[in-house]
Amino acid sequence: MEKDREKFETLEEVFDYSTVMTAYKLIRKGIVDRFNGAISSGKESRVYLAFTKQDEFLAVKIYLTSSAEFKRGMRIYLDEELYRIYTKNFRQAVFEWCKREFNHLRIAYNAKVNVPRPIDYLNNILVMEFLGENGKPAPLLYTIAKFDFEAIYKKTITFIELLYKAGIIHADLSEYNIVLHKQEPFFLDFGQSVKKNHPNAMNFLLRDIKNVNKFFRSRGVKVIEDYEIFEKIVNP
Repeated sequence: MEKDREKFETLEEVFDYSTVMTAYKLIRKGIVDRFNGAISSGKESRVYLAFTKQDEFLAVKIYLTSSAEFKRGMRIYLDEELYRIYTKNFRQAVFEWCKREFNHLRIAYNAKVNVPRPIDYLNNILVMEFLGENGKPAPLLYTIAKFDFEAIYKKTITFIELLYKAGIIHADLSEYNIVLHKQEPFFLDFGQSVKKNHPNAMNFLLRDIKNVNKFFRSRGVKVIEDYEIFEKIVNP
């Protein structure tokens, strides 16, 4: 027990007992062997570097279950069923949110969109492929000053289209959650992603397109007009 405790003691200062026990179950299950430090943190989650028993890198996303800001921000992304859970039990809604991200990542991955391969989830913890080299995370797109941005732009638009064809919309896409890994763009953070029958789906899709165009325009790319991309995706 003492040896196992050392494998996730980095979590104890930040997360509640339930989350630590969930991490412990993933360790006992053999999905994760041990945790390292945080890779990133936000208002709704933290992402940790972790390892398998074979010393392969993992990215482990842990959703906060008591964040008022997260609770307020998630409402517009909820479908009808998840909203019912949300109004009764926020912790359970976070668990469903995590499950949804896993499922949407799997849909994206199977649709040949560049995303971290989803490995497993339990409650508020999502285990994914680590994108980076030697434990160093792949750089976010906004941090890169020089590259073949035209090629990256074309692939980014293609991935948005492939996601839509697979039935989902990222809904929070920007240069802050696209990384450059092995010279390719990869989409991160599918927590807010929605099915294309969601009431706000078209607004989210257009927002994603506008965000992407704004960034690539700032890097000197001659972008396709927002509504032209939108119409091509929605009405191919």
